[in-house]
Amino acid sequence: MVPEMEATAVSVSAVARRTQRQRSDATMSRVLDSAAVLFAERGLSAGLSDIATHAGVSKGALQYHFPSKSDLLIEVVTTGWNDLLRRLGSASPISGSTVRVRVDSLIDTTWESYRSTSFQAAYVITADPGLDQLTTERLRSFFETTRTELDTRWIDALAEFGASDTQIRRARRFARSHLLGMIIQRQLPFDEPAVDDELTYLKDVVARLAAPDAPRRPAEQSVNSHAHPVNARLLRRLRAGEDGSVTPEIGNAPAAQRERDR
Repeated sequence: MVPEMEATAVSVSAVARRTQRQRSDATMSRVLDSAAVLFAERGLSAGLSDIATHAGVSKGALQYHFPSKSDLLIEVVTTGWNDLLRRLGSASPISGSTVRVRVDSLIDTTWESYRSTSFQAAYVITADPGLDQLTTERLRSFFETTRTELDTRWIDALAEFGASDTQIRRARRFARSHLLGMIIQRQLPFDEPAVDDELTYLKDVVARLAAPDAPRRPAEQSVNSHAHPVNARLLRRLRAGEDGSVTPEIGNAPAAQRERDR
């Protein structure tokens, strides 16, 4: 074969491989998107055939990428939680900003992620008591790493304002539980406070927890006022080391691990 023909053959082969890889990646992306939608809607009852149909691919094509349902569940879970970490990483507050600016960024970013289909699918899966033991065991190290990374993001952002690492971890987990509760409550047929109002109040509380010695703005005075005795008690409990939150980071973490997270 002459050099020109050899070069052309190599070029065509490379393009074909690239095109095949792109098609494969597109199929995998459609499968993951469909899996997130159906797991968020139906929980673990969503089957591989349902997901393949929703994605517009054959079950064989789905199983080429995810040989078992456990493989697909793990990919959906890791995708949802990694998206939260990615969002937090890209929303790092500017150095020198106030505690309230940083708390606003952390909570707004977390709320945005919690509302996404990918995260809600991940949470539905991991909070389901019916999740099989094999999948739970395969996710164990991911659970630990994710919790540590989330704590670290918050500690890095807020440590300079006077709270200890332990207090910041408790503040993050309090915020997490409140935000997850907001998601759940808004799926029920009840009137709820305006989202912006509730987020503002949550930010006030978390900012006080993250900077216990900082001067308060007038708008924050009500957080500890006698007009709100329940909320004042909650702040005292959090500062004293009682998390006040029972929502696990990831629902099927082992019992001992959940106890440490309280």
